[in-house]
Amino acid sequence: LYLSSLYRQTAAKVEEATIHVEDIQGPILLIAGLDDRYLGSATLSGLAFNRLRQKGFKHPFELIVYNGVGHTLGPGLPYTPTTSLIDPMGPNDAIYFLGGTPYDTAAARVDSWVRINKFLSEQSRRVYKEPAPEKKG
Repeated sequence: LYLSSLYRQTAAKVEEATIHVEDIQGPILLIAGLDDRYLGSATLSGLAFNRLRQKGFKHPFELIVYNGVGHTLGPGLPYTPTTSLIDPMGPNDAIYFLGGTPYDTAAARVDSWVRINKFLSEQSRRVYKEPAPEKKG
């Protein structure tokens, strides 16, 4: 629903509504599920990523997209649902399929948590110019 309304707009309207991610003053990590059937996070993250490349963004940025993962990606807690059908914020408590499979979403949550921490650690060292810790073993 969201993406179909986006694609019906003129380029000028889309540009007017676009967040100027290139104005962010620091590193950016974009994470999305390719099967997000609610907001199309992979498509929107891809647009942001391409905008960063086109505008010559001067800080590090990365895009991670997971197959088989829907809108409920997030690092999450071990027992939070991986799929959700009810959107209490929608019109008349409408039911929406948010995409993704429980297995793929759980695996992506584990992987994304590791990658988020790695990205933040690397960027913190880069900003504060601290050496990377020595690897043991």
